[in-house]
Amino acid sequence: MYTHVTLKTVQAGTLFGTLLFGPLIALARKDTRNMKGLVAKVGKAGKVGAGIGLVTGPAMTYSKFRDQTYEQVWDRAYRVRKNRGQVRADQGYIAGGVIGSLVTTLTASNPLVGELVGSSIGILGAAYYTNMYLPKKEKEEKKE
Repeated sequence: MYTHVTLKTVQAGTLFGTLLFGPLIALARKDTRNMKGLVAKVGKAGKVGAGIGLVTGPAMTYSKFRDQTYEQVWDRAYRVRKNRGQVRADQGYIAGGVIGSLVTTLTASNPLVGELVGSSIGILGAAYYTNMYLPKKEKEEKKE
């Protein structure tokens, strides 16, 4: 459970840092309102967000499960592991990060920024697929 919750908090920190706070910070200062400034702020905010997630994940897990029995924790871990939506989000995050890092490495750009942006896009894509595309597809299949 520690791994799952920590990965989720790192994902959230990366997503918010890269796609929300990084661009807002870059726009707030006149000297960073350009592509170079945006890339720098996105990279820094994404790293900070991931770092915050790395620290808060274990603390959140401990506070949630400290009073629960072994069976309750095991049951929750089993349900998380078998939840296809959670697995898909993790796969999208990792695949997006790897692809983003490879693309930016091949184009002689900063691979860390590519990983941050790629993983954010990957998790958003997995969320869209799980929550919007699949239900629509299943609804159409029921009509047939």
